[in-house]
Amino acid sequence: MRIISIFDSIDGEVNGFQGPGQVSTFVRLAGCNLRCNYCDTSGSWPIDAGKSITIEQILPQLHQHHITITGGEPLLQQEEVAALCRAVVESGRIVSIETNGSVTPKVINYPSATVVRFVMDFKSKSSGRPDWYCSAFLSAVSHLRPEDVVKFVIGSVADLTEVSEIIREVWGGYNKTGPRRTYGIIHGSSYTDQKLVEWILSNDPYGQLNIQLHKILWPNCKEKEER
Repeated sequence: MRIISIFDSIDGEVNGFQGPGQVSTFVRLAGCNLRCNYCDTSGSWPIDAGKSITIEQILPQLHQHHITITGGEPLLQQEEVAALCRAVVESGRIVSIETNGSVTPKVINYPSATVVRFVMDFKSKSSGRPDWYCSAFLSAVSHLRPEDVVKFVIGSVADLTEVSEIIREVWGGYNKTGPRRTYGIIHGSSYTDQKLVEWILSNDPYGQLNIQLHKILWPNCKEKEER
């Protein structure tokens, strides 16, 4: 596997389990197929970034009960990620996999949703996503389970209009079926958490606000400073 870093911290966002604030060991993988204009980990974009490391070398560095696999885009190394998840679960731990919504998870290759959960972004227009993204997302999200999480990343009112269309297509409306829906703003955008809360209260009775806790705790953290 190509790894950028392994470090201990708290989950700053929803993770499918206890959520923001949960103690976790992070495994940051190399390689990303998107170029989001707000990305704070662009050093992980090249697939040849970081170093090559085996699962056997990774396991002794995992200190916490909860493991967060992030990137980059972890599912670009999906076979290796699934194997790592199986090894982590065999050691008695649980895993969250953060994915950008552009790669379909091969769920059958992973342990059950009781111990491994996907947290899938929907990249709105404000992200600067490529034209092919929405069709890839619709394919990917259709493989998620009720225990998994979709994280809508919002930068404008126009983004929310699009999100409403996606929710109608995937969930059939603002109902309780399917993966959980969470909403968060693009950090530094003109759209505020307060406005987003008002929108959630008016539209999605099963929605959840997602605040980037790590951006509050470490507002001046530079890209290569893992927090």
